[in-house]
Amino acid sequence: MGRPPTAWLVIVALVALAQVAGRAPTRLLTSTSQGPDTNLSDADVAAVRWLNGARAVQEATRTTLQVIDQPSCADASFVSYRRSDAEPTVADQWYVASQLWADSALLSASVPTAALTGTPLTGDDGTLTDGSRGGGAGTDAAMSEHHRAARCLLAKGFLFLDRLRDAGGYYPRAALDGSDVVRGVYYADDNAVIGLSLLAAAEVEADHVTRQQYLDSARSVAAFLATSGLWDDTFGGGFWWNSNKGDRREGKPSQANALAALFFARLAAATGDATYGAWASQTLDWLDAALYDPSTRLYRWSVRYQDPRNRSGDAVFANRYFNYDQAIAIEAQIMTARLDGRTDRLDRARDLGHVMHAALWNNANGGYHLEIGIDRIYASYGAWASFGHLALYDLDGDPAWLDLATLNANALDALFRQADGGYGYRQYRCTIPGELARPGCEGGEATWVVDQTRDGAAQAWMQHLQGAIARRVAQQPQPTNQTTPQLQPLEASSARGPGAQGYTYNAPAFHQHQALEPLMQRIAFTINLSPAADPAEYKRRHDDIWPEMVAALRGAGIRNYNIFLHNSTLFAAFETDDFDKTRQILAQDATNARWQEYMRDMIGFDLDPATGFPKLLPQMFHMD
Repeated sequence: MGRPPTAWLVIVALVALAQVAGRAPTRLLTSTSQGPDTNLSDADVAAVRWLNGARAVQEATRTTLQVIDQPSCADASFVSYRRSDAEPTVADQWYVASQLWADSALLSASVPTAALTGTPLTGDDGTLTDGSRGGGAGTDAAMSEHHRAARCLLAKGFLFLDRLRDAGGYYPRAALDGSDVVRGVYYADDNAVIGLSLLAAAEVEADHVTRQQYLDSARSVAAFLATSGLWDDTFGGGFWWNSNKGDRREGKPSQANALAALFFARLAAATGDATYGAWASQTLDWLDAALYDPSTRLYRWSVRYQDPRNRSGDAVFANRYFNYDQAIAIEAQIMTARLDGRTDRLDRARDLGHVMHAALWNNANGGYHLEIGIDRIYASYGAWASFGHLALYDLDGDPAWLDLATLNANALDALFRQADGGYGYRQYRCTIPGELARPGCEGGEATWVVDQTRDGAAQAWMQHLQGAIARRVAQQPQPTNQTTPQLQPLEASSARGPGAQGYTYNAPAFHQHQALEPLMQRIAFTINLSPAADPAEYKRRHDDIWPEMVAALRGAGIRNYNIFLHNSTLFAAFETDDFDKTRQILAQDATNARWQEYMRDMIGFDLDPATGFPKLLPQMFHMD
C-alpha cells in the first residue's frame, strides 16, 4: 500500500510532542521552529507514542548491545550487536540482521515518500533537499543528521555481516568483530532474513549507488538459496532448515520456507524479475501441500525424516504449531498473491489471521504463545506474530487487524518493558516440564516467571513492531460516519495455477479486544451411576444408541466422545469448537430430551446451576 504524501508531515509535527505524549525520554528530533500543531488528532498522538517506544528500545539496544570499533560511525569499520547480556561475546547473524531490518523499518516510519521509491533526497553535503514538507530549517537539519547517522549504522552493520559470508551464503555466528566465524553449515531461514533486511534497507535508501548495492546483495542471497541444494525433491520439494539436509528434527520447516517465499516475492517486486516471483509461488505451493493442516487451519512446524541422524525413514509431519510461522506465511501469501494474482492466497491469509489469534492468544496475560499448548511467551516471536495482522491491515484497510497488532504490542510492553525502554526475553509457566529447574520455579508452584535477559532478537522485533504500528497509525484515514467494513473474504479465484486448491473462508467480523473462542475445547464431566443400575445394561443401551441421538450429538458439534467407568462413576469427555453453542443446541433438542428421559433410571448428575450442564472437570494434562 502506498504511503500517503501527508504521512511525513504528520511525523515531523508529532515529534515535538514526544516528551509529553510518549513513554520514557529518548533522543528524539526537536520540534519545528513554528511550534507543534495543537490540532493533532488522537491517532497522531498515538502514532508518536509508538514512534517514541520504537526509538527508546533502539536507544537501549545501542547502549547495551551494540559494538562499534571506533567512537564515530563514520570512522568505524563495522557495527555488530551482542546476542544478549547473557551471551555477550557472540553475534548471531539473524539477530544482527533483525536489528538492521528493524532500523530500516523505523526509518520508513519517518522518511519522505520519495525515499521509498529511490528518488535522490540529499545534496552534496548530505542534507535533505525536499523542501515541500514544511517544519522549518531546524527540523530539516535534525532529520538530516538523524537519517545520516541511522544509514551509517545500517551500512556498517551490513559490513559486519559480510564478514560472516563466503562465496556462498552467510554463516550463523561469529565473535563480535566478525572473527571466529562458525563455518560449515548454512541456514535457509537465516539467509532469508538477511535478504529481507537488505531489501528493507534498499527501500529507505536515498542514494542510488548504495540502494543498488543492497539490491545486488539481496540478489546474491536469492542465487544462493536457489542453487545451494537447500531446496531439493525430498518430501516433494521445499527448503531444508540447513545445509546438512535433514540431520535434525527441524527437517524442512514452515518458517524457513515461508521466509524464503516472502523474500523471493519482495525481491521480485523490488526488481521486476519474474524469476523470483516463480520461486515465491513454487515455495508457497509446496508449503501449502506439505505443511498446511486443514484440521487446525494452521501450518505445521516441519516435516522430517523418521530417523534424522541417518537421514532415513518415512516422512514425519510435526503436530506442532508456532505463532510466527503463521505470521510469516500470511505475509508471504499476500505478497505472492500480488505477483501471481491468486486470490485464494488472500483467503488463506485472512483465515490464518483469525485462527492464529484464536489458537495462540493468552487470555490471562495477553501476548501470543510461541506454540500451541505450551505456556511460553517470547518478546521476539510474540512481536513477530503481529506482522501477519499488519499485512492484513495493509491489504484490507480494516482497523480490526491493526487493533490485534496494537493489542499484542501493548500486552508485550506490559510483560517485558524495562526501565530504559528495552525488553526482557520471555515469560513461562513453572508447570511446564523442563522449566521447573529455572529461576523463580524453586517451589514448583504454577506461577508465571519473566526472564529479564536483554536478548537481541527481543529488542529488534519489539522495535520493529512499534515502528510498524506508528507508521500505520499515522497513515490511518480520518474517521467518517460510514460503517467500517469488517474482514470480508474474497471469493476464490478461478485462475489459481496448476494443482492449486480453491479456498474460501467466511470469517465472522470481530472488533478490538473481542476474545475469540479457542480453536478446540475439551470438555469432561462425571456421571453418577445409580446404586441399583447394572453397568452392563448401561453399556448395552449405548451400544444400541439411537441413530438420531448420534446425529443430534454431531449436529451440536460434539466429536471424539468417550465414556469410561470407574466403580460407580462414569467419566465422560468430548471435543467441540464452541461449548456454549453445543450446550444450547442440546438443551433445545427433542431427541436429546427423550434420551435423557430414557436414561433417567440409571444415572444422575451434579449440575452446574449457572449452565444446567454437569459441572466440568479442569484439565490437568494433555499430550497429542
